[in-house]
Amino acid sequence: MKKYLIYGIALIVFTNSFILGGVFYNRSGEPTAQLVLSEREARLPYLSGFEKENSGVGLSISWRALANKKDELAYYNNRSINLTKQQLRALGFTELELSEDSRAQERTLFFALEYNGEHYQKSLANAQSYYEKALARFELDTNDEQLKYAKEQASEAYQQELHRNSRLFFLEAAQDYKTLTTKYAEQSKAI
Repeated sequence: MKKYLIYGIALIVFTNSFILGGVFYNRSGEPTAQLVLSEREARLPYLSGFEKENSGVGLSISWRALANKKDELAYYNNRSINLTKQQLRALGFTELELSEDSRAQERTLFFALEYNGEHYQKSLANAQSYYEKALARFELDTNDEQLKYAKEQASEAYQQELHRNSRLFFLEAAQDYKTLTTKYAEQSKAI
């Protein structure tokens, strides 16, 4: 009986020391990037707090892609990334996988993201321009309910861009980490 108790305690100590050793190893060395995110970029999952008891906290990273068209707004969670066949081949996808009737294989890819940088400033300028155009149209005919509604929607979109939408934008995807770190090494806002 004592023999099994000693084996059990030894197993628990060994397992805990193995796990804590992995944690120590993971935290040793210099970080490749450090970023302080606000609730705009690190969000609680939808309907968080409605489950029974959960002592864990789950966060999701909220990132966006810049709108494809100049006058289009980059809505919250716009993750539409348009890639050409050449770009997909560069990411390791074969011709067979690119055809519409085949199932795509999984690939491990690395993303470069920009925080509060040029892409965010473009998105902010787009939202401001969108609002100013809607305001100018409304001022031509202040009695038009549709123009009033469009102005209010544009104002809300601009306020969202200023205060609530994520400032983390997609830059590029690559097959290996080194490619992205080399390309974006000098940019302090890229991770």
